[in-house]
Amino acid sequence: MEQREADTNFSSRNLPMVLQSLPTVPLSRKLLIILAIIFICGSVAGGLFIGIVKTNTLPFSQSEEYEKTATAREDARKTNARNAFNSLSLIADSVIVIDHTTGSILYEKNAEKIRPIASVTKLQTALTSQKILSDSSTVVIKQDDLDQEGESGLRLGDTFDAHDLASYMLVTSSNDAAHALGRSIAERSSSGTYSSTANELGTSIGLTSSSFVNATGLDIDENAGKPSSLSTARDIGKLMAYILDSKWSLLEASAQPSYTLTSISGRTITGNNTNILVSDLPGLIMSKTGYTLLSGGNLAIAFDAGIGNPVIIVLLGSTKEGRFTDLQTLYKATLEYYRRYNDSVVPVPTL
Repeated sequence: MEQREADTNFSSRNLPMVLQSLPTVPLSRKLLIILAIIFICGSVAGGLFIGIVKTNTLPFSQSEEYEKTATAREDARKTNARNAFNSLSLIADSVIVIDHTTGSILYEKNAEKIRPIASVTKLQTALTSQKILSDSSTVVIKQDDLDQEGESGLRLGDTFDAHDLASYMLVTSSNDAAHALGRSIAERSSSGTYSSTANELGTSIGLTSSSFVNATGLDIDENAGKPSSLSTARDIGKLMAYILDSKWSLLEASAQPSYTLTSISGRTITGNNTNILVSDLPGLIMSKTGYTLLSGGNLAIAFDAGIGNPVIIVLLGSTKEGRFTDLQTLYKATLEYYRRYNDSVVPVPTL
């Protein structure tokens, strides 16, 4: 009698109503009934879940089609954006525009054509000096440095920090500074020559179509039609990408309107940037000009087309003045590309 009362009290507190109608059933049998109910409910719920999953899951063929459609729409979005480069009027013979973050080529024209690059060579001179000359290296200006074409304010016997001199070279395109750096590279490298050292470094970073003959980029013999350094728009793009990834401080100088170089003795020289557009290009990161009669007008820049969105533009074989109008055209087209790409949001197919 005490056991039955205990069973009844247990059922009234914890068992479903259906079990409360079985007061005479022993507790063990009631538990079996509970397990059976749970099993039945579970089976029904599981069936419903599987049905829902089957209803909302695409078969393999449909899933594949979904991905193809999304890819096609993204390609269409990029194609629409690339229309920003349609019908460009350019003087330059070779051009490339690269999204540095993705590595995508936004625009190119004869990008593999090997051409003289003139003072764009000084990008490689700056890179090689950064690799070969230590942070504490100094460079003394000698007479053969001053015998180079052009006047940039250096004097015989001046001594400069090597990296400061490289910054001044990039801004002003000083041939005196470039020759002094090339000589110092030759003196301190294992190969003993600027050309061998610069070309070895170029090969190591993937410049497959480049040949660096001297540190200045000046033609060997203008009258005989013999240029010095040769490269392609694509290779110069690779070179700039490598320098960008290295995040060296010398890049900052090349984007400034002028640069003041201070010798170890304290004498200062201020030179202006040879890129006359340097103040008219918002987001400019780095810049280098180049011009000789044999190479024509060359210009290479990197700039931020948006926050954290660096773009490289290289143009070779323009004219002395035309390189700047070409750059303005390409700069504006690049900004228009990203405006079109970001505005033409194409919805991805939904389930």
